[in-house]
Amino acid sequence: MPTVSFGGERYERVAIDVSGYAYPERTGEYHDDNWLRVQVNVAAGSFRVSYDALFQVAELQGFESQLSSLYSTPEQTAHFETLERQLSLELTGNIRGAVTLRGIAEDQPGIGNRLHFSLSLDQTQVGSALQQLRDILILYPLRSV
Repeated sequence: MPTVSFGGERYERVAIDVSGYAYPERTGEYHDDNWLRVQVNVAAGSFRVSYDALFQVAELQGFESQLSSLYSTPEQTAHFETLERQLSLELTGNIRGAVTLRGIAEDQPGIGNRLHFSLSLDQTQVGSALQQLRDILILYPLRSV
C-alpha cells in the first residue's frame, strides 16, 4: 500500500496509507471519481491514532505543490487540509533545514475526536515525503477532469 509519511519509522510520525479509489470511475462525476480511501496513522508522544478517511486526489495534488516549494526554499510553509477536515498539516521550515509539523487529526468528519500534535523534522524528511506523494499521484491520478 503506497504511503506518504513524515517523521520516524514508528514514533513521532504521521502517515497516510492510500488503498485506492473509493468508487469506480463514473463519467463526469468529478468529486465521486476522485475520492481515495486512506488510513491515517499518527504516533506523537504517548498518543497513537489510526483511522480510516476519504481524501480527494486534488487535495494531495495541492499539497504536493506546496511541499515542493518548501523543499526547494526551506523558509516557507506548506499546508494540507482535507475537505472533511479529518487531517490538517502545517509544515514550517527555517534556513537551517529544520521543519516543524503541526497537525490536527479528527477521526470522524465534523463530529469526531481531535488530536493536536507537533513533530520536529528536517529538510531531508520533506524530500522523502515529497517523493512518496508524487508516487501516489502517479498511481492515482485525477480522473474526470
